[in-house]
Amino acid sequence: MLDDEGPSQSDVDRFGSETTTCPECREDVYEDAGVCPNCGHVFDPPTGPPTWAIWVAAFLATVIVVMWVLA
Repeated sequence: MLDDEGPSQSDVDRFGSETTTCPECREDVYEDAGVCPNCGHVFDPPTGPPTWAIWVAAFLATVIVVMWVLA
């Protein structure tokens, strides 16, 4: 029996199981989806560097400043 309400196994393999809420229709949408399949809302691609890169840069800058002050 097919579950018309849930994602197919190929969709889960392709997009993963992480979902987010569409700001337009409030339906669950895969995080990797570029467009909401329910209402057609286009999600903006993330801009700027990833959060982990910012943390690494801040840590390295702190280490460099501490080494400079102690030298």
